Amino acid sequence: MNLKPYAWNIFEIAKENNEDLGAARRMLVNNISQGRAVNGGADLDYAALKKEWEAMDGEAQKAALEELCDYLTDFSTDAPYHRLCRAFEQGDRNAFDKVLEGK
Repeated sequence: MNLKPYAWNIFEIAKENNEDLGAARRMLVNNISQGRAVNGGADLDYAALKKEWEAMDGEAQKAALEELCDYLTDFSTDAPYHRLCRAFEQGDRNAFDKVLEGK
């Protein structure tokens, strides 16, 4: 399971719960682990995501979390983080997805 496609949802959770992206990332994973929206902000099928998450072993889960964390916490000048923030602030999901795709 790749968590990067849920980056928009992490931004939504952060906004809804007035949290930073690190806390929102943990909230998303908690929602997935619980199979329900414990923390609101993102309209996802958490029950289905829970099944997919639980099908992964602990090492795969850890790797997925580390990849997402590394991606969202790179604040260097040319990092995707800045473009993701701009696209989210503008409500431009298409531009956000293009950043995730590396375009």
